[in-house]
Amino acid sequence: MFKVDRIVEGRLLDESYHIPNDFDLDAYMGQGWGLIRGVAGEPGLVVLRFNQRLGLSVSEEQWHNSQEVDELPDGRWEMRLAIGITPEFVHWLLYYGDQVEIVQPHHLRVRVAEEHRRAGERN
Repeated sequence: MFKVDRIVEGRLLDESYHIPNDFDLDAYMGQGWGLIRGVAGEPGLVVLRFNQRLGLSVSEEQWHNSQEVDELPDGRWEMRLAIGITPEFVHWLLYYGDQVEIVQPHHLRVRVAEEHRRAGERN
């Protein structure tokens, strides 16, 4: 895994690489959220509720192979994931601010609230 825009120089080799037939991307990535491997906590159920405006947009994307998204009777959208929480996932939630409610797990709700509180104190 690398960022293409950080490549400074390249050269063509006589060798080639072939993905092994038994390679499983989901197994390689694990149950964490995002591209950084090895930093996820233990997998568990995460339940999020997005407001009506954002929920439709979020529901149209495949964010994780475990996700399930449903529209609620009040127009909000609920997403359920079975993931190991990563710093990348926390940052993703912070991006959406008050447009997402963390229903569970409680420790994630507390962590994100604390991040927002600290950010507010800096400004």
